[in-house]
Amino acid sequence: NVQRYTMVDELFFEGGYRPPWLWSVAHVLDETADVDAIVVSDPVGHGSDRGAHNCGECDDRVQTAIKDFDRRQDPSVFEQVSCECEATWERVMDEETAYNMPLAR
Repeated sequence: NVQRYTMVDELFFEGGYRPPWLWSVAHVLDETADVDAIVVSDPVGHGSDRGAHNCGECDDRVQTAIKDFDRRQDPSVFEQVSCECEATWERVMDEETAYNMPLAR
């Protein structure tokens, strides 16, 4: 999450930084599910502007899936949660990859 009085806070305030999407957290967990290690994530401040978030409508559902993954290490938990904003996230990820430059908001 974005802590006050830090460089990231300044970037955030100026519109130059957006905390990660919860879809990004879920994607990383899904991609690392096959590694020989226990991988967990606890996005602090999920659902707030300063923490990892999606559209606001699905934040709690995706966070619940992340916590479920942490307990079970089963990536299928992410198949059970969806939202229209996932398509927006995919487009943003495509653009960031295409330009190799992060897109704020």
